[in-house]
Amino acid sequence: PTDNTVAWQRFLPHGVVALLPLDAEHSSLVWTLRTDLADKLMRLEEDSSVDALNQTMWGESKQIPLVEGVVSAVGSTLKRFGLVNGGHSAAPVNILQLVPGSRATFPRRTQLRCALCAPRGWPSLGMQLTGSIPWLAKVANLGFGDSQGLAELLVRSVYEGSPIVSFDTLLAYETERQRHTVPFLLAIEGLVALYRFNWGPAIAARSVGLQILDACTAIKDKIIDRASY
Repeated sequence: PTDNTVAWQRFLPHGVVALLPLDAEHSSLVWTLRTDLADKLMRLEEDSSVDALNQTMWGESKQIPLVEGVVSAVGSTLKRFGLVNGGHSAAPVNILQLVPGSRATFPRRTQLRCALCAPRGWPSLGMQLTGSIPWLAKVANLGFGDSQGLAELLVRSVYEGSPIVSFDTLLAYETERQRHTVPFLLAIEGLVALYRFNWGPAIAARSVGLQILDACTAIKDKIIDRASY
């Protein structure tokens, strides 16, 4: 059996499915779909929904000879240069059942707050991205980063003798956090859009790009580090 200790996301042309472990036996599920597909899924019995979910997580994508050939050639080249990731691939968990009555639907719409503070108001923490589904874990990290960034800024203001309630101080916090959040927003929306393409050359380019990224451990580690706050 697979330990339920790994968060999973699978990108598909019709949306993204994500599983976030809660404990040894439970995970939080977020599945983005077109409205018509979501309505169809909600009309299924819960057992049928479980089957559809497992098929989505475990099912093989349609194989395209062009893509398979390009990916294989790039993989062989990376292997010759010793760049192939030596880690073991884990398998997604097998969903046994849904918590009765836990299914629900709501529209997904990513929004970005352009202003995090005002001259006569409290700074906003953890509310820069709303509706960014299925990126809930990352949005939580952004909230933690907001809190840490504001705390560090206030401490620095005290050391420098600046008023901690100064609007200029809060604007510095806003600038710092927006510089972190906006590139992230563009990256995740771009990634979702990238997987909507079913054209062979586009799929090949996407597959090769991610294959090379996975093999470049140093770059991947930097991305992971930046995504952790």
